[in-house]
Amino acid sequence: MAGFAKNLPIIRGTLVSAHWVQDHFSEVIMCDVVAGPNAHATYREEHIEGALWVDLETQLSAPYEDASVLGRHPLPTPENFAHTLGTLGVSRDSMVILYDRTCGIMAAARMWWMLRAIGHQMVAVVDGGYEALKNIGLPVTSGEVAPVPTIYSTPVIQYQWPLIEMEDIAPAIATGKCLVDVRAAARYEGVEEPIDPVAGHIPGAINIPLTEVVSGGQFLSTEALQSHFQYLQHKEVIVHCGSGVTACHTILALVHAGYPVPALYNGSWSQWCRNQ
Repeated sequence: MAGFAKNLPIIRGTLVSAHWVQDHFSEVIMCDVVAGPNAHATYREEHIEGALWVDLETQLSAPYEDASVLGRHPLPTPENFAHTLGTLGVSRDSMVILYDRTCGIMAAARMWWMLRAIGHQMVAVVDGGYEALKNIGLPVTSGEVAPVPTIYSTPVIQYQWPLIEMEDIAPAIATGKCLVDVRAAARYEGVEEPIDPVAGHIPGAINIPLTEVVSGGQFLSTEALQSHFQYLQHKEVIVHCGSGVTACHTILALVHAGYPVPALYNGSWSQWCRNQ
């Protein structure tokens, strides 16, 4: 796949359809951002031909020893992320198309957020993800894809999209900002907690589960998303999840629906619960 997008039609920088990808297949760099247990094996077993695997744990997250400091998936520095992009063959001219096996939840939307936050506009997540691409007949293969490295130069020394730190959460809520927890209702309510040591939610957070913005494996329509998020109109919004990854899926949905870019609390519950 080529990595130069100067002649591609302008897209919204959020979602593209599988048919759009089919029409521009040779003009994009495609990344399979499947995450979770056995992610690499899942990629090696089957992926869209030419798609590069991107590792959430080592390429889209910084190393950590103690989740109480920055959470389970700390953001790498923009400089380190730019290095990763270069190893993938992504330049500032590249049109980057991202998919995973869960309609962006794990972890295509995370990479989308990171790219947009360093100023890369030519990026989108495939609506419907891997299944949508496969179902329209894009070629599938197994094994590995070797990228052609380049140099990705980024002028930013910090992410340009809003981030908020743990110590600023309570003051933000006290001044009327809306903290949205996108985890499943059972985790928010403290009924279960399969990952972190403490169950429950941050005081003052409201729950809008991320699964509610998709139906049948695809995002709701723009109009439906606008209606779904109607409570957030005219509010300053902060989004968090368990460790800062799936929150990006809700941020993608909000931006696609035309809402302002909300702040991301990347430490999320994984950091908060270890400091209380």
